[in-house]
Amino acid sequence: MNNETVFLNDVSNRIGEETPSSDIYIKKPDTLIDTGMDGDLIYNLLMEMGLEDEINYIILTHCHYDHSGGAKKLRELTDAKIAIHRNGYSSLSEGDGLKTASSLFGTKLDSFEPDISLNEDDVISGLKVIHTPGHTDDSICLYDTETKELFTGDTVFSNGRPGRSDLKTGNTKQLIQSLEKIQKLDIKKIYTGHGGPGKPEAIEKAIKYLKTAYI
Repeated sequence: MNNETVFLNDVSNRIGEETPSSDIYIKKPDTLIDTGMDGDLIYNLLMEMGLEDEINYIILTHCHYDHSGGAKKLRELTDAKIAIHRNGYSSLSEGDGLKTASSLFGTKLDSFEPDISLNEDDVISGLKVIHTPGHTDDSICLYDTETKELFTGDTVFSNGRPGRSDLKTGNTKQLIQSLEKIQKLDIKKIYTGHGGPGKPEAIEKAIKYLKTAYI
């Protein structure tokens, strides 16, 4: 099975397209991880790669608008199923401006019902769901047990900084616990929500940063 990971932002840079609002990954053969705010933009990038008919799952690492705002449109265009942790389900279905942080972007999320509600240890399209609250209460990481790749969303970035924990449902103590949780995994590479792919050592740096700054 082809389980290659494609960093879609690299594609946008290569063809001179607008950069998505968050980092978007294709986990082949059929999974899109996060959507950014503009579903049409991501669909154009999928067409550029000839993958617009291959996407069966859209997995959201959390409900924030810069990661989920394009999901509804992309579902319309691809017929893919949208999955999010159960704690984020109502944030999207109700279009909650605070929990989705859409108000920070001066807009309102066009509410929609996700298709799949995820829980800890679920496996979807070959990726294990790891609940990592702290940035938001619905934050998840996705772990490929074969390739040892971890998709972190905004739990940790490639520069060793954690996602912010001062927005609605954020919690610094939980974020530290989540980072310590994923630090125990056997990881070869991380794919983050902003800043692109990175090394797993970024997780330890993020823990030290939080413990120094907040404890």
